[in-house]
Amino acid sequence: AYATNELKISYSSGAALLAVVGVAGAVGKMVLGPMSDCVGRLKVMMLCGVLVAAGGLGFAYAREFAVLILFTVLFGAGYGIIWPVFAAAARDLFSKEYAGSIVGLWTVFHGLGSIVAPVFAGWTIDTTNTYFWAFILTVTSALLSSLLLLPLLRIRGGLGEPSRP
Repeated sequence: AYATNELKISYSSGAALLAVVGVAGAVGKMVLGPMSDCVGRLKVMMLCGVLVAAGGLGFAYAREFAVLILFTVLFGAGYGIIWPVFAAAARDLFSKEYAGSIVGLWTVFHGLGSIVAPVFAGWTIDTTNTYFWAFILTVTSALLSSLLLLPLLRIRGGLGEPSRP
């Protein structure tokens, strides 16, 4: 809707951007997942927040289709891997007995966010008559989530290095 309504990009090109998110997410899983085993899950989780934020900034400011594709790739790569890395980090952060329950609890919060965020974004778009502020909210929340990991990063050293056999 953003691509067609606000940027006046064709429907097929706008729909192609959704495919780019999916492909970039798959590539992100293949690249960033193993990377989290080497450099640490928290570092990759923070990188995901930066990638999502960069993608959101690109969505907010890019007006050329080629530039939009670039930022869509960044967004997709960061967004695609975040949940698998969170699940892997649960085992690093918590004992084997509790890791499954923790992932279940995180799933509840992820689900609540998945319900509330689109409603709030839609309200923001309807109220401001632009997608710009919804993307800025995406950027803000992605950066905030990365910043909230900093204390844990300092305490735990990044998690995941070296990887377990």
